Amino acid sequence: LNMVKFNVTLNAYYYLLISLGAVIGLAGVGLNIYNVIAYAEQGFLKILPYILLALVSLVIAVIIFSPIKSYYKLTEEYFICAFGLFKNKIDIKSISEIISFQKENKLIVYYGENKYINVLLAPDKFSDFTSSLIKLNTQISYSLNITSKNN
Repeated sequence: LNMVKFNVTLNAYYYLLISLGAVIGLAGVGLNIYNVIAYAEQGFLKILPYILLALVSLVIAVIIFSPIKSYYKLTEEYFICAFGLFKNKIDIKSISEIISFQKENKLIVYYGENKYINVLLAPDKFSDFTSSLIKLNTQISYSLNITSKNN
């Protein structure tokens, strides 16, 4: 097992909201660039707020759009969680438990000292993900919770 990659699975409504937010952010960038051009001859101080708003709008659009490029990667040593611009590397050896909460379609990976991560995968990928992770660390315990909710 060299490397296994699992793409984050979000609800269709999240993708709609992400797309809408990205479009609004990009529209803000376009509107502010237009204002920079329109007011350019009035001096730098007049266009400075539009430049700053264009930059802020661009940052917001990138942040909102970033979950589209989110994934989980399993390597020989690390469980890598990439959510847009943010990455977290978890040592495979520090993972102690995986619990699948079937009622909520939720998969939780516990690691380190009382730390956990909610893995955002489609329920049909849970089995592939857990078996791949357990192959890397056979000390990981796995349980299926079909009745109660996670704390």
